[in-house]
Amino acid sequence: MIVSQISNAQINPSILHSRMDQGTTTDTRQLVDYAMDAIERDTPVLKEVLKVINFLNENQGAITAIATVTIAILAWFSFRQNRILIKENRLLRKSGTEPKVVAYIKPDESGRSELEFILANIGRGPAFNVSFNFCFDKENLAENEISFSDEPNRTAINILPQDERIITYFGYIPSLLSDPILKPFTVIVKYSNQAEEFIEEQYTLDISQYLGYNVSHSLKYRATTALERIAENISKS
Repeated sequence: MIVSQISNAQINPSILHSRMDQGTTTDTRQLVDYAMDAIERDTPVLKEVLKVINFLNENQGAITAIATVTIAILAWFSFRQNRILIKENRLLRKSGTEPKVVAYIKPDESGRSELEFILANIGRGPAFNVSFNFCFDKENLAENEISFSDEPNRTAINILPQDERIITYFGYIPSLLSDPILKPFTVIVKYSNQAEEFIEEQYTLDISQYLGYNVSHSLKYRATTALERIAENISKS
């Protein structure tokens, strides 16, 4: 549309040449002004285009400044996005080798009368210098039979590999659930990863989660009880 109007514009080339021959200063601005005068009556669309060009020429400094600011803003957003991606990649790589040591209690596998305390590494890397401490209600603890507790001379576990766990007998479930029931207690677990970064976590363990369970005696418990009764009968005879 614009091209066709330009071709139809009544601009006399001889006038332009005569002005140049006469030594008139013919810079870009003068040519634009002359062209606008020549096509004012015939090509209104092209006149508007030339106005835009004229505006750009007059304000090229401001336009350049705006463009520079825009580029700077885009560069800042790009830099920020790259930082986020780098951080996420670092976390992904770290999670692939990071240990995760947890503490929990559960009934033993041979029956549901004995409670086990378990320290397990469920992470993706080995844990070093693993230690743990119990935080009991001392009065409540004295009223319950706990077979496993803190030892002041116990040293840290040198290494707990990935998917490994330590299992120890904790107590007899019916006794722990009888009145007064063992109150919830906290286990503080401390360890370090391969980068020697120290990690400390807390787990709250609650025996009441097994209330209402159909607790049965394990074969080991029944055998032990039978032997105790035999020994008691022998001692009486």
